[in-house]
Amino acid sequence: MKWLLLALNLSLHAAFIWGRYAVFRVDGRPPRGVRIIEFSAALSLIAGGTLIVRRPAVCLPLDLLAVACAVLSGALFAWGVATTRCGQLTAAFSEDAPAELITSGPFRFVRNPFYVSYLLAYLQAVLASRSPWSLLPLLGMWCIYRRAAALEEQKFQRSYLAKTYSRYAACTGRFLPFRALCRDH
Repeated sequence: MKWLLLALNLSLHAAFIWGRYAVFRVDGRPPRGVRIIEFSAALSLIAGGTLIVRRPAVCLPLDLLAVACAVLSGALFAWGVATTRCGQLTAAFSEDAPAELITSGPFRFVRNPFYVSYLLAYLQAVLASRSPWSLLPLLGMWCIYRRAAALEEQKFQRSYLAKTYSRYAACTGRFLPFRALCRDH
């Protein structure tokens, strides 16, 4: 089972690396934040993979939960990719002004489905490895993605989409799905 869990974790990260270049655009030099994410994600991938391989004995309920987490992460990522056009979105920490607000697909439920997908992959490593050390990458990446999301929200608030974005943000959770009593965005 550990080899399946490791394969799922590595597959998710391979998809995310592909997405960094195929789905998200970087105009000019990559922002410092993108380089921080790339470096941190690489360290987290190595740590998570090592901890999964070195994990204690099988615990079927946690292993099944780890598989479910990986499937959910991959499905959410694929849904996000299918909803956006490749190259339409700029990478995290980019300073460009938003050109449009996407509110369909997974964006209808959470404002940052890609970050949620990435965090689910780190949670999968925690469940698969059952090591307290695997919490460090999850918490570290959570902090990075939370900062990136806050900066992206500030970009929207300074753009011509500010009013539309405010209504959307009031009805849609940043990382967790929630629906307030709102009409369609």
